[in-house]
Amino acid sequence: MACGPPRATTPLPLVNTETFLPSIRRAIQAAQYDAQAKPHDPALVGRLGMVLHAHEQLAGAVACYQRARELEPQRFDWPYLLARAAAASGDAPRAAEMFAQSLKVQPDSTPALLGLGDAELTQGRNAEAARAFQTVLGRDPKQPQALFGLGRAANQPENYEKALAIYPAYGAALFAWAQHLQRTGQAERAQVYMAQYPKLKTSAPPLEDRLMDSVREFNAGPSRLLRQAQSAEAQGQLPAAVELQLQALQLDPKLAQAHVNLISLYARLNQPDKAQQAYRAAIALEPNSADAYYNYGVLAGMSNQPTEARRAFERSLQIDPGNADAHHNLGALLQESGQLAAAGRAFEQAIALNPAAANSHFQLGRLLANQKQYAVAISHLQKAAQSDDQATPTYLYALGATQARAGQRDAARASLQAAFQQANRWGQGQLASAIGQDLARLR
Repeated sequence: MACGPPRATTPLPLVNTETFLPSIRRAIQAAQYDAQAKPHDPALVGRLGMVLHAHEQLAGAVACYQRARELEPQRFDWPYLLARAAAASGDAPRAAEMFAQSLKVQPDSTPALLGLGDAELTQGRNAEAARAFQTVLGRDPKQPQALFGLGRAANQPENYEKALAIYPAYGAALFAWAQHLQRTGQAERAQVYMAQYPKLKTSAPPLEDRLMDSVREFNAGPSRLLRQAQSAEAQGQLPAAVELQLQALQLDPKLAQAHVNLISLYARLNQPDKAQQAYRAAIALEPNSADAYYNYGVLAGMSNQPTEARRAFERSLQIDPGNADAHHNLGALLQESGQLAAAGRAFEQAIALNPAAANSHFQLGRLLANQKQYAVAISHLQKAAQSDDQATPTYLYALGATQARAGQRDAARASLQAAFQQANRWGQGQLASAIGQDLARLR
């Protein structure tokens, strides 16, 4: 007797889309219609799962993936995506089970092994998690997520540092490494890493994962457009980033974050009127948006409106006192207006929040040098000069000049020589000439 095709017992979910944005409602309803028309087609059932997954309808996505798996049991996609949806909904045991099932089909899948390791770790099954991460590292010893995972599973904090050496913007690894440094009495080093964490806490190394990339492409809401805009901005494609933010607002006119982002984008494109409009729209939608006030402060500073800029930075800091950049920018405005004591306090606060902030060390060092507090000024300028970018020659120049004023002629010569070399390295000929003249006078 011949066997028929696999049958499914898990029913298709019914999702109420009344409260969704119109674009999302249309996407889900279209996928539901197709799956209901052919409920035994694993591709259409799985596609409905992916559409629901993309819009965080996780229970429905799990049901669809389970039904697709029943219809097509030998395919990798369905247990893997089921595991991802289960993990996102907090069901670590189900996630671990499904990651393991997917690995029976594709034993070399790095995303599945990493997912399995995370799911086992969530359950406190550290030995099982460590095996999954070690399997990845056996093929790729520089895989940052596996290094981070092994650090957690096997209590090997040195792996956090290894992961950061490969991907310095890895938020979770930054936090874990800073905690280890704090526990082992290295508080100053810990502060350097923790200062970076607030801006990078959601940042993770890119992972080639075709299935989850496909899920994200099904997102019909504004979040996909915001991600694309962020990517375009990072690549310097500012007009494209603006267009994507505007498309996101077409889908959701009440999306305050898009207006906040447009303040900065329009300012950088030298379109202050449009930046002002974006600021007013952002504040109308979200009166307590620290980012909106901060971005407007930057715009006002660029437009030579120091009073407006100062008010904006002060308001931003009332809402979010942990913004080191806002403290620094406020300090610069206070310094320009002659309020040196207040400026010094602002720079000190910026440094407390971000000990690696070279420009804050530089500005505070210059301020103190002008007050003839040379020892403290030199300390800050030395920290600024540890940077390695186009501002480094200026920092070294200021350090050498301050050392000379303090009577430290040998140290001043060394700093000015380093400044001269760095200025030439960065193609800053005019600055190199000025440094060379000061070096000649010292000699």
